[in-house]
Amino acid sequence: HCPECKEAEATLDRWSRLLEHPDPYIACEQVNVPGRLEELLSHEQSGGLQLIATNDDYHSWALCWALIRESFERRFHRPDSYGDLAALAVAISRRLDEGFYGASRCADLRARALANAANAQRTLGHLGLAEQTFGEALTWIGRGTGRPGVLAETLCLQASLKSARRRHDEAMDFFL
Repeated sequence: HCPECKEAEATLDRWSRLLEHPDPYIACEQVNVPGRLEELLSHEQSGGLQLIATNDDYHSWALCWALIRESFERRFHRPDSYGDLAALAVAISRRLDEGFYGASRCADLRARALANAANAQRTLGHLGLAEQTFGEALTWIGRGTGRPGVLAETLCLQASLKSARRRHDEAMDFFL
């Protein structure tokens, strides 16, 4: 391999690990993420949802993953946008091509998007809605790959909801 090929291969490997999907094509989607993310962020939530609903270019694993990460980063300093971006990630996760990405992997990503959205709902004080959304996330985990990290992340976020609802004993059950 020439130095350029080795560097490109290393970049694809790094992106594949970051995106938690082994297919190098998924890593290549990462190239389009900054522009697509900027386009979505330039719209109100409803405009972003409209773009996702009408344009297949937004139905990408990498963009969904980026929205999950970006929204979670905003949870303390911009909680309103946390909820908006989390909703966009859920919308994309519902439109991913299971035949292309793999049904069980899509279920994992949808579960992560839903758990993140539920946590956003919790931070905004919508505790009942958060409870429902966590329930949906757990349903998708049951359809997923069985990777323990997906369940662990979801249960950690769900423990925060239990604590917010003053059900501390139930929150502790996740850790015992």
